[in-house]
Amino acid sequence: MDKVASNILNIYNQFEAGNKKFDVVDIKNKLCGIEEEHGIVEMFGVYMNTIESNIGKGFSATTLKHYKTSKTRLLNFLSDVYGKKEWNLSNIGYKFINDFDVYLKTKYNNCVNTAWCYHKHMKKVLNIAVAMVNIATNPYVKFQVKT
Repeated sequence: MDKVASNILNIYNQFEAGNKKFDVVDIKNKLCGIEEEHGIVEMFGVYMNTIESNIGKGFSATTLKHYKTSKTRLLNFLSDVYGKKEWNLSNIGYKFINDFDVYLKTKYNNCVNTAWCYHKHMKKVLNIAVAMVNIATNPYVKFQVKT
């Protein structure tokens, strides 16, 4: 038991020394040897690279601009609400999506249609994550943008 406690303390000290936000799940994953999961911001980057390389071949520069704005809103949400720069795909559920919706409507005073556009982009990125087998299902299956 002392060895496990010592390992946990060492992992905690490593995270603290790295000056990045972490939580108990990060410590548990490191302790169990679970490699870092893919995140939603990373998946936005993957899809935006696809859009960028296909501008004029099915995608427009405006589409890329809209996805950049959506990614920025997501990054602001993660920073303001959770104090993080990334969020593991496996941790995205109804509560996360609903919190994002509330954030968009309160922080940016977005109407339903504008908030829906940001959700549409995140849903698309999560569908790509499902296709890449990074998550099993898209959590948007249970979510409706509310008025």
